[in-house]
Amino acid sequence: MTEPADTSHEALRGGAKLIATLKALLINPGFLTNECLAGRRARWIEPIGVFLVCSVAYFLAGPLVTRINGAPAVRAETVPFPLEAQAALEQLGAREWLGDERFTRMTADAGASSVYVAHTVSAAVPRLMFVLMPGFALLTWLAWRNSLPRYREHLWFSLHLHSAWFASMTVAALTPIAGIVAIDAVAGLGVLVYCTWYCAVAMQCVLGGTGAQMFVRTAIVSVVYAVWLMTALFALTAYALLRY
Repeated sequence: MTEPADTSHEALRGGAKLIATLKALLINPGFLTNECLAGRRARWIEPIGVFLVCSVAYFLAGPLVTRINGAPAVRAETVPFPLEAQAALEQLGAREWLGDERFTRMTADAGASSVYVAHTVSAAVPRLMFVLMPGFALLTWLAWRNSLPRYREHLWFSLHLHSAWFASMTVAALTPIAGIVAIDAVAGLGVLVYCTWYCAVAMQCVLGGTGAQMFVRTAIVSVVYAVWLMTALFALTAYALLRY
């Protein structure tokens, strides 16, 4: 039987290990992956563990903000789509694609339909990142398999990269607690800048290569990943419209 003192000690040691891992993850891009590659894994939380911590934190951020700030007010008035916009959608075949009833319901209130689609897509993005994360590892393995031949090594890199992205998005997701729109906008821009910087530095630190090689390979991986992401977002938007 485990003594309470031993349990408390293990919990404190695990907490300290988690804090050290998150600190290294967020301020030293690529460091944790290089530690894993060098076999120094005992000091840190495993890549899948830190990924789960950061992703779960992001999933919990939204409900926490809603709990603190309360649910957003529901508008009583409806604002239909402008007639020109409805005509343009019909010319694109939206009525035939969505069906008469759904198209009429969607265009009857532009605000409600836009909020529904935005909420559905934003709620699905974290799950989408779960799906794309192994695919990102596959892309880096194809581009840098000469320097890192095993897919597992690229999976570690992808787990750490996506963990940092989730952590930064968690911070941005918590800013509405302040209730200041300007802070939300700055946080959103900050996430974009941070993720771009983090990816560039981590790739150079872990994957390496000359300047020209890095530029070409990073560009190819980024474009393919962006195409996957945009295709998935388009599919999610279509799905949300079909469910509206």
